[in-house]
Amino acid sequence: MTTMDRSLSRSALCLAASLLALAAAGCGARRLVPLDGVAAGDPHRPLVQKVAGALTLSVQPQAWAGRPEGFEGTFLPLRIIVRNASPEEVTLRAQDQVLHDDRGNRWRAVPPEEAGRQFAEHIDTIRRPTASVGATGPAPTTWRLGLGLRRERPPDLTEVLRLAFPEDPIPPDASREGFFYFPLPPDDWRRLQLTLAWSGGGFPLGHTTFEFAAR
Repeated sequence: MTTMDRSLSRSALCLAASLLALAAAGCGARRLVPLDGVAAGDPHRPLVQKVAGALTLSVQPQAWAGRPEGFEGTFLPLRIIVRNASPEEVTLRAQDQVLHDDRGNRWRAVPPEEAGRQFAEHIDTIRRPTASVGATGPAPTTWRLGLGLRRERPPDLTEVLRLAFPEDPIPPDASREGFFYFPLPPDDWRRLQLTLAWSGGGFPLGHTTFEFAAR
């Protein structure tokens, strides 16, 4: 291979890499910054805590580290920790948890099985860009740049189910933790309000709210 051939090869590879980077580029996830409650831990992944009667409820955004890759591009997973110091069992169900934004939109948490199904359907519509560079013929070498699209593999949803907040009752003097999965809000929100609701002891739903700003 001549010096010119090597230079052309490098140029073709750089062009392919640039095209792939442009095709794959997207908007970065917005961070949720707590506006109320008691925040602790890593400032980039704060754990926000509130006390409501005999319950201590904590919310941690930016806590998802599970698989499948790209899940946070479709859903907003929020880690929830509940400590029950009451004498009654307490239950938190996905369908009772609500997220509001400052534009009047409202979303309920999606049960983990349904979240997994929706994400799998979303992945099935994605085509990832591919690129290849090849040389043909004797000198002078002819370089060919091939671009294409490939289908994504079906996602592994094991951790979506395993890490979800369990909906079985929380006994007295016990704790539960896991994720509630909310539809990903549009990018134009400035504030989000999370309402966590629970039932127990034959009483109607109790609730408390957490406020977040975008950064």
